[in-house]
Amino acid sequence: MNSFQVVSAVYDGTAPGETNPIVFVSGICNGQRVFPNIFWKAIQQANNYGGASAVQSLLTVAFLNFISTAPFQEPPIVPASASPLPAVGTPENPDVSCSEALVGTWSA
Repeated sequence: MNSFQVVSAVYDGTAPGETNPIVFVSGICNGQRVFPNIFWKAIQQANNYGGASAVQSLLTVAFLNFISTAPFQEPPIVPASASPLPAVGTPENPDVSCSEALVGTWSA
């Protein structure tokens, strides 16, 4: 059984017109720090499809791929869906939290 925890998930909200920023996720997988980068739309589509549990499935693969020396696992396939545009940051505070990726602690 593997254990997972999301510590933070932020993206640079100052890129003009960016509709799919890379979300910098910080977490812990089996006691090791992990820092996978995941596209914002992938997180949104997983969340629209199955809520927090679908986002956890997406992050499970990303976390395990980050620490593994074995061939990469494929992320779960979720149907494409319309998602809102990412929030925009300011020059004073460019980092924007991706709340849909803040899915806590789980085991898989």
